[in-house]
Amino acid sequence: MKRYLLILLTLTIVTGVGYSQVPIKRKKTKKTEQTQSALSRQNQQQTSNNKTKVQSSIKVSEPDGYINGHGYVDLGLPSGIKWATCNVGAKKPQDYGGYYAWGEIKPKSSYDWTNCFDCLNDTGTRWEIYNGEGEIEISPTSGHDTARENWGGTWRMPTATELKELVDKCTVEWTKMNGINGCLITGPNGKSIFLPAAGSKNGTDFDRVGKSGGYSSSSLRSDVPQDHFGLYFDREYLSDHSHPFVSAGSRRKFGQTVRPVIK
Repeated sequence: MKRYLLILLTLTIVTGVGYSQVPIKRKKTKKTEQTQSALSRQNQQQTSNNKTKVQSSIKVSEPDGYINGHGYVDLGLPSGIKWATCNVGAKKPQDYGGYYAWGEIKPKSSYDWTNCFDCLNDTGTRWEIYNGEGEIEISPTSGHDTARENWGGTWRMPTATELKELVDKCTVEWTKMNGINGCLITGPNGKSIFLPAAGSKNGTDFDRVGKSGGYSSSSLRSDVPQDHFGLYFDREYLSDHSHPFVSAGSRRKFGQTVRPVIK
């Protein structure tokens, strides 16, 4: 009975000057082609299943407790700050929630200097209270803290320092949760929250929804009072860095998402 060596791809031939390798040309039979086609379809299906699994398998930590019906997670941060599981205006971790200009407590149809809180002109160069010379931090009791005014209790907006702690002490992974792009933030104790890539609003337009995230802090930039500190991320930045970044370059008029904290 003839036996065929199916696993050898080359045949070694001894010559007078040494060894040479001659490719073996195997004739494909109809059965072989059918087998290879079936294996190819199986591999493609498995690859597809693996991709789906990666996108849909993300899980975040269950809330450690609730304040006024809103859950929070203790990420094990040195400050003891606990982060909400959802954005203001959202019911699920992957929901975008509302878009709020800095110091404002309600979403609106258009985000401009002309209707921006505390702005005295239509160019964003004159301010009444938060002008860089006086107040530079929104107090939870000021009536302008987006988190406190919407959720009550002891909820409040995070400060720039607290955003930086989140960036410095946690690991971050760009991923999906139920089909929504965003960041999985995992704290020192292994617990996690999800920040959806909600983008922002400028005027009446949405910007980079599903591609980037912008989360407001309560902290104003004192030297450029039309800007405030916030946490920002997108897939391209995270592919080159291990964490989001805290920026002082976000215009106060932009509509952004807010993730509350409690102590």
